[in-house]
Amino acid sequence: MKAAGEPLKIESLGVSIDSSNNDALKIRNGALYADGVQVGSTKDIVEYNNSAATTTFNLGSSLIVKPGSPVTLEVRADTYGLDSTGNGNKLVANDTLKVYIAAGSSNIQQMTSLGYIYNNEKTGNIVTVVTGNMALAKYSAYADQVAVVPQTAYKIGEYRLTADETEDVNLTSLDVQIGGSNLATSTDLTDIYVVYGGTTSAVKSAGATDLSWSINKTIPANTTWNVAVYADLASAINGSATIITNVKFTGTTVSSSQTINTGLVPGQTISAGTGSFAVAADASTPVIALNVANNTVKVAAFKFTATNETYKVDRIGVSVPSGSEAAIEEVILKDGSTVLASTPLNGRYATSTGFSFEVPANSDKVLDVYLKLGGVGVGYASTGKNVEVTLNSYRYKDTQGLTSNLYPSSINGNNQYVVKSLPTLAMQTTSDNLVAGIQTIGKLDVTADASGTISWKEILFNYGTSSGILLTSIGLYDGTTLVTPAATPTLNSSAGTIKFIANVEQEIAAGQTKTYVLKANVSGLTGTGDYVQTSVTDVAAWAAPAAYTTGSGSFIWSDKSAQSHNTGTSDWFNGYKLPGLPTGSYSLN
Repeated sequence: MKAAGEPLKIESLGVSIDSSNNDALKIRNGALYADGVQVGSTKDIVEYNNSAATTTFNLGSSLIVKPGSPVTLEVRADTYGLDSTGNGNKLVANDTLKVYIAAGSSNIQQMTSLGYIYNNEKTGNIVTVVTGNMALAKYSAYADQVAVVPQTAYKIGEYRLTADETEDVNLTSLDVQIGGSNLATSTDLTDIYVVYGGTTSAVKSAGATDLSWSINKTIPANTTWNVAVYADLASAINGSATIITNVKFTGTTVSSSQTINTGLVPGQTISAGTGSFAVAADASTPVIALNVANNTVKVAAFKFTATNETYKVDRIGVSVPSGSEAAIEEVILKDGSTVLASTPLNGRYATSTGFSFEVPANSDKVLDVYLKLGGVGVGYASTGKNVEVTLNSYRYKDTQGLTSNLYPSSINGNNQYVVKSLPTLAMQTTSDNLVAGIQTIGKLDVTADASGTISWKEILFNYGTSSGILLTSIGLYDGTTLVTPAATPTLNSSAGTIKFIANVEQEIAAGQTKTYVLKANVSGLTGTGDYVQTSVTDVAAWAAPAAYTTGSGSFIWSDKSAQSHNTGTSDWFNGYKLPGLPTGSYSLN
């Protein structure tokens, strides 16, 4: 409302409300507010089409509008419609209300000139009547279940109860109907209760087709609660029986005082069945590898699968190959990062007890096996022992405490070899161009593990060249020092291998790296597209450590673990599973 020229005193206003519900002839407790302050008294506001035409609010001197100071007029009322006799409520959800300010008649006094004017009819916005509501839905993340009977406090249904954003709802009752097939409801299901919004209902000691609880709890607007139904399932339940809960909540909306309910909503189907428990090697089992002594390493992973029932494993038996016992101090079982047991070997075997490894129904769980490795060398185990772990036995219990012992076969990890130390190989890369003459055609970094010195005697380089390229005068250098060859390296004209055998074994101290530079006289270049590439490959099969024999591998090395080590002691390896093999290529173009 705006005034121009002089202040205006609005002495009265006629108000009516047009309702889409023709039964509502009045709206209860109407009032006018000017800038948030009530002016005039409280009255019922009549229907726009009623013969009474308008409800007149006499305002006296309480509403004066001054030039330059607009006033906001609000019409407020209960969303409660009265009929001609004053009974209600005649409004329901989705009815609409629209306010009319009737045209006045000499109802506005000009405060300076003292004349009278009137207002024109004005129409307000449409307001839609709403009431609070709630909805119950089966929780999709809790699938249909197969229950192995008997069960205690078993979840036979899960739901989500949601109050919409309109208003809070006072919950007054909760109903559960038990459906399904081949079920003796009163004896097969006992101690039934419901958990809703963090509240646990009273327990019904005996089941029935229809169960009801009187409750008193308010679910706030725009809130979702978890709802779950639990029961004890008797061992006598028929093997073909099914259980289906049907749940209903009833309540009263807090502001609009409407009685609402969710209707009966069916939940999950719970079927009687049997459980099973199985184990297999897991995909996270480490691949074949060389392992340095005096470390703790993961060697196997076993996946346990529980179907329809939760099981607890409390004993695990494993074994290792004959002759490898001296390389192992302890067998360690882990559930993730949690150590379940640490057990020394008894001969080739270790049986661990005193723990509980639980596998929930219809899920997988992985048990990791680690070995604490002992020393290798003089006074300890001989090098190259395979400490592959095999699962020999396990004991488990179901939820009723029934114990079973199983003795699987052929469930094991991969081969794992224990050495005193080992080298890691890496071929460097280059941005150099290929040119004629003496040129570096390969740079190989060899790093000894921090656990001990290693030595090598022979390297087999793979090489490839474009057509016509010749490599002659081949030499291998330890930095800038020529490694004296036992024989002049020979190679094919275009592709193949370069075998380099050191005159004496080459040592690399623990934790140190040496870079070996392969050089050759390059000739026969024809132009763009010419190339030379070198690399070191791996070997396809394990060979037990033995005395050095030329040509027996791609990188023939030793962990120097034998007493009075030399080329004749049985501590030489062929390069199988060395870290870094096969290497990348050193390429000149």
